[in-house]
Amino acid sequence: MLAVAFWNMLGAGIFGFLINPPIALYYMQGLNTTPLHGHTALFGVYGMLGIGLMLFVAKRLAAPGRWKQGMIRFSFWSINLGLLLMALLSLLPVGLWQTVASMDKGLWYARSPEFLGTGLMDTFKWLRVGGDTLFAAGTLTLGWFVLGLKTGWSLTDAATGRPPRLLTRQPGWEEIFRAPGRFPPLAASMVGPVSHPASPMFTYSKLAQAAIAAVSYLAATASENRRVGSAEIAEARELSRQLVAKILTILSHEGIVTSTPGPSGGYRLARPPA
Repeated sequence: MLAVAFWNMLGAGIFGFLINPPIALYYMQGLNTTPLHGHTALFGVYGMLGIGLMLFVAKRLAAPGRWKQGMIRFSFWSINLGLLLMALLSLLPVGLWQTVASMDKGLWYARSPEFLGTGLMDTFKWLRVGGDTLFAAGTLTLGWFVLGLKTGWSLTDAATGRPPRLLTRQPGWEEIFRAPGRFPPLAASMVGPVSHPASPMFTYSKLAQAAIAAVSYLAATASENRRVGSAEIAEARELSRQLVAKILTILSHEGIVTSTPGPSGGYRLARPPA
């Protein structure tokens, strides 16, 4: 938003009013003063606003962990300084020099190859390379950073400052159920996503949510000292029997629950709930 405010003042405001008065339109329209206003107002305002919106959405939805600041800071300053250098070192002086030529000999001469091919004009045009290069470096860095939000190299662990190891995959059964002090509170219906305690914005898959719901029911009935059937769990937690059966098979294989076959069999936790 800081960049949007700056370019709204400079690109849309100052450079926009520079070419829009009637007398300026007569002499300056169609010269490099027009792309001067266009570049700084269009990209400087709407481009920066679009980038900010993209990063805001990525922060809330796609990559909620703690971001590394180095790349995004370099990208911000490179894009804005590159655009500023492009405008001040090349577009503005070329446009003003063309305006003088337009007032002196006519618009046709200010746009002619004879005028634009002079040594001074060539110097101003080559001065744009520095700003363009810096701008391109910032754009590529921004793309690399956004790609890193998906792969994990643009994220850090809030406690250690190191890149996270678990943010690019769903937590395993061992992490969900056996880590001490990490059993999340549960609602009976389990209708919403469950946040991972180590990362408040991390959400479990639907399968993991159903597994937590099943285990929580086994923990709630542990004091009754009986085995619970999969049908009872499915009915209590409003889950399909096939899903509960699949989950309990996985949990039994992992040693989190024990099972007893037969008509009077069922499931219970492998160890008493805390």
